[in-house]
Amino acid sequence: MLRNTEYWRYDPSGGGRYHDTALAGDCLIDGSYYPIGVEWTGETRCRGYSEALGLYVCWEDGQLRWYDPQSGEYLRTLDEETVAGRAEAAAREAETMRVDRELASRLQAKAEVSK
Repeated sequence: MLRNTEYWRYDPSGGGRYHDTALAGDCLIDGSYYPIGVEWTGETRCRGYSEALGLYVCWEDGQLRWYDPQSGEYLRTLDEETVAGRAEAAAREAETMRVDRELASRLQAKAEVSK
């Protein structure tokens, strides 16, 4: 069986507003779509494994998430990536300022010794 195409449906409402369920997946095999198993792991959580992506496609509290079983971590959402990027930029800026202060102190000390 060659699984070459997957199709996933996600309903942030939990089922009923956009689709009949919170999360559903199908794979195309020999010209026909077959359902991909989705397991509920709680009242507001379910997931199905995407062989095409090598990730779990997850519905959690109305949010669509991707979980990498190899790393044991979720891929960051856009909001999480934005926050992390800002934090990393702030850390780089703080390090640059620290290096600049250290350089200024060294130059000042060198100037005082040269007097």
